Amino acid sequence: QAPNLLPGPGDTSGPQFMIPKNVQEHPEHMRVAIPALGDLTDVRLFSANPHMHLVGTHISSTIERPVARGTDPQTECLANGGWNFDWQRTYQYDAPLDKLPSIAEGDVIDIKCTWDNTIENPFVQRMLADSGLPPIPIDITLGEQTTNEMCLEIFGLSIPAPAPPAKTQPRPTTIEFPPALAQMQVNPNMLR
Repeated sequence: QAPNLLPGPGDTSGPQFMIPKNVQEHPEHMRVAIPALGDLTDVRLFSANPHMHLVGTHISSTIERPVARGTDPQTECLANGGWNFDWQRTYQYDAPLDKLPSIAEGDVIDIKCTWDNTIENPFVQRMLADSGLPPIPIDITLGEQTTNEMCLEIFGLSIPAPAPPAKTQPRPTTIEFPPALAQMQVNPNMLR
């Protein structure tokens, strides 16, 4: 499910993902509701991978739960930091599995991004130079090209392992190894 883009500054006919030229702190804000997870229970987030392109300067995400759940607060920060295109990483939470943020149907992931689309931003200069464009900022839209931008988080999820299949016959352990196999000897002709 794609996030819902919320109206931002300068949007005239509904939400529009566009970072205008010569604007130093342009924000965009989106939200996505967690859909039904089927039979999955105890789904945990173990990593966050924020992603923007060259013009981005800050990205943050939170999870909003309808109510606090167990040790999880109603609202929890998942990632929050300055953005640098050259420092893209997957960040793993430093916590035991049972202390990681949980997600469930009805929770909402809230993502906010900020960009600096002025010529004073060295990454705008780099984007324009790498694209063979003159050193004049351009309006930037959503997309996959160098001259486009993104605002997304990729999360690593931990789900409980499925139950083992029912055993029809007990499997032997090394202690129960069949005696005939334990008495086998190597054929000396195979050692050459």
